[in-house]
Amino acid sequence: MADDFEPQSELKPEAGVEGRQADARADAQGNAKSDANPNARPSGATAQASPTLTPADGRAVDYWMDRRDSPQLPQPADVEPARLDRVERLANLLATSPAGAPEIELVPATVDATAHDQSRPLKLVVEPAEPRALALPVRWPEVVAIAAMILMAVSVALPSLVRMREDARRSVDQANLQMAGIALGQYAVDNHGVLPRWEATPGTPWFNVGQPLSEQMQTESNSANLYKLIREQYVRPGDLNSPLNINAPRVLDVNGYDWASPEAVSYSYQNQYTPDAVLLEGQPDMAVLASKNPMFNIRPHVGVELRELSPDAGSALHGMRGQNVLLNDGSANWTTNPVMPDGDNIWLVDDPSVIRYLGTESPAGPGDSFLVP
Repeated sequence: MADDFEPQSELKPEAGVEGRQADARADAQGNAKSDANPNARPSGATAQASPTLTPADGRAVDYWMDRRDSPQLPQPADVEPARLDRVERLANLLATSPAGAPEIELVPATVDATAHDQSRPLKLVVEPAEPRALALPVRWPEVVAIAAMILMAVSVALPSLVRMREDARRSVDQANLQMAGIALGQYAVDNHGVLPRWEATPGTPWFNVGQPLSEQMQTESNSANLYKLIREQYVRPGDLNSPLNINAPRVLDVNGYDWASPEAVSYSYQNQYTPDAVLLEGQPDMAVLASKNPMFNIRPHVGVELRELSPDAGSALHGMRGQNVLLNDGSANWTTNPVMPDGDNIWLVDDPSVIRYLGTESPAGPGDSFLVP
C-alpha cells in the first residue's frame, strides 16, 4: 500500500562509516553538554527528512477529509479518481488497525518538554507598518467649492461681527460716562454745586495737556480740570479711559494732575475757563462731557488748528459716526449729531464771530456747551 504514494522528496541515503563516526562524536558532545547543564535538552542523531505527499496526493487527502463533513461536496476537477481511491483504501486500512497504548515515559517527557518551552523568554517582534499615503475623502473640485462657500459665509458674517464688537465698546463707553455723571454729582454736592476745576482764568490756553499746575494752581489744560475727579477719588481711573481710544493709558496715577498728551484723553469736558465756576444745576439739557471732540488738531505749547471737517462730524473714536454725550441731568445717550435740540453745537463756541480758533476761547454764555480738548 505504501507504494501507491509518490514521495515529493526522497530520504537521504544512510551515512557511511565516516558519517556514523561523525554522528557518534556529535552524540558524545551532546552527552557532555547534558552532564554540564542538566536543564539542557539532549541532542540526538542527525535529523532525517520525512517523506511528504505530492501536491496531487495532498489535494486527494484534503477532498477526502472535506467530504467526510459534507458528503454532497462535488469532486474538484484537479482530484484524480485513482488517487482518491488509494486514499480511501488507506483510510479503511488504518481504521482496522487501532494504535497501541503510548509508552509510560511519554507523558512525563511531554510535560518536561512543555515546561522547558514555557521557561524560555518570549520575544515579541513588532514590524513597523509601511506608511500609507493620505487619501482625500473628496475630490479637489469639491474642496474648492467648500472653500468658496466658507469665504462667502465669512464675508457675510464679518461685518456683523465687527458691528457687534463696536456696539459692545460703545456700550462700555456710555457706561463710563454714566459713572462720570455720578462722580460729577457727588463732587458738586461736596463743593457748593460746581463742576470740578482748578484755577482757570478766561483767556488762558486750554489745550496744553500734560503741563503741570502753576504755584497758584493755575492750569492751561481743560482735561486737568476733569482729572481732578481721579485725584480726589470720586471716580475710578479706568472709568475715564474709553475702550475705543487706543492711546489711552492702561493705568492712571491717582496722584497725578492730567493725562500725558492730547491723544491719551478719551473724553472732552465742558470748558471751565469762565469768569465764574460752572454750576451743575444749570440747564439740565446742557452737555458737560462727551466722546473726544474731533474738530481740533492740538499741538501743546504751539496752538490749535480747526480741522477741515463738517461742524456736525461725529467723534473720531466712533469712526465719525456719532458720540456718547453726558448731560447735566446725569443721563448718557448716543447721538449721531453733535448739535443739541436747542441748536447748540457741543464741539464749537456758540459765537459766529469766532472764525479762527487760538485755543484760548471760552463758552459764549452759561448755557453754551463747548467741550474740549
